[in-house]
Amino acid sequence: MIVLYNQGDAASYCEIAQAEVDTTANTVTLPVAQEGIYLLADAYTWYSAWGHDASAYAYETDKTAYHSDWEHECDPGDILEIADIDWAIAQAPVFYIETPEQIAGVVYYSNALADTDLTLYFVNDLDLSGYSWVPMGWRGAENHTFHIDGMGHEIANMTINLPDEIEIGFIAYAKNLEASDLSFTNASVTEKNDVGIFCGVDYSSDSLSQISLQGSVQSSGTDCGAFFGDENRIQYTDCQADVLINGEPFDDSTLGEMEVAGEFFTLTLDDAYCITRDEIEGYDNLTWVIYHDGACVLQRNAENETILDTTSIGIVSAHSDSAYCVYLSAFIDGSYQRVSSKLEYTVP
Repeated sequence: MIVLYNQGDAASYCEIAQAEVDTTANTVTLPVAQEGIYLLADAYTWYSAWGHDASAYAYETDKTAYHSDWEHECDPGDILEIADIDWAIAQAPVFYIETPEQIAGVVYYSNALADTDLTLYFVNDLDLSGYSWVPMGWRGAENHTFHIDGMGHEIANMTINLPDEIEIGFIAYAKNLEASDLSFTNASVTEKNDVGIFCGVDYSSDSLSQISLQGSVQSSGTDCGAFFGDENRIQYTDCQADVLINGEPFDDSTLGEMEVAGEFFTLTLDDAYCITRDEIEGYDNLTWVIYHDGACVLQRNAENETILDTTSIGIVSAHSDSAYCVYLSAFIDGSYQRVSSKLEYTVP
């Protein structure tokens, strides 16, 4: 462990060489010559993060040798009792899942051992009756990428009851997420905020295809939904949800539709397939959103681009017998919302 110092107006922290850290007595002794910000840090992690040679501070990093941060900080439910951890370690990062013990092993692996790119195939239906379940993809490690293929199978009777926690669902937090051909029946998820049956929080722009949900969601917060508690921009294809959210039915007819803040911008299309927007200031992360034959093919920053020349973009360029839908989105009150009219046209 090392002690770092920042005076407040400096650009970076510097190490205080005179500091003495006693990890046995859990004490830190250092000369405090002036006011500022003092930070206790792991030397190996700190110097590695900045690209410096940290070999002098190297230590055993095999996480299988000790209890994980996830186990210390979160309620692990029944996962520790039933997880086939040896199987998960041997299979990672691609899992062909047949039993509750194996999917519990994936939960443990993703939360305690590796925040990495995981691929899940379900080769059997799973019944999680009687288990106190918890999510995979703990937020404590923010690099989770999930590729999930349900292969037409079902997860039944998943019960997650964590009323004092946030970011809860089958997956807690996903940086990138693609999932298809999987259904949940009789799912019950209860927590504080950012709750959905499928995922608590999705960070990126991802896709769900043929995902079906049936069950209930209970939340004492505001960010809750059938599929996601908080999502960035999700493309839904053939998805449906028969879900009660705090006792009220979820309307799955709006899946994939972005919330509308207002039609503040007007979009126009010329004969050369260039799209022009108004010049209006004050919108954060203003973004072009373009759908081609029902699939989202472009999400591109529009803050400094009042004219979008679609002929310069191959996947957007005018393709014969194709239908397009274009609009602008912006980041408002914690989510991306549509801020323009929809420009819809068909290329002959």
